[in-house]
Amino acid sequence: MVGELTGPDGSLSLIPSNFNDDSKRVVIVLKRADGQSTGITCSTAVSKGLRNKSITISNLFGFQVYNQINTTTGEEYPLVGMPSGAELMEFKTPAEATVYEAPAFDVKELVAF
Repeated sequence: MVGELTGPDGSLSLIPSNFNDDSKRVVIVLKRADGQSTGITCSTAVSKGLRNKSITISNLFGFQVYNQINTTTGEEYPLVGMPSGAELMEFKTPAEATVYEAPAFDVKELVAF
């Protein structure tokens, strides 16, 4: 969690130019009491919530930091994401699973005449 990364006497800062630029995701700077700091990007949903004030800075301390992988470069980076809590959709396992059957078609139907 964000609060665990800052530690008991740490702090969280926002960069005004980044925060005010809606085309970017918000970057937060976490600083520990010993002076170590790091910047972490927020997800799109967290960035939007911070900007429209539906997420407070106090809320943010309780948010999870996830390891994400850039699909283009393969680089791993931390990301502050929305809590999943009430947003989960749960489905019960059916008594019997159904087998998926791909639709059958004639290859000739794919050729334009």
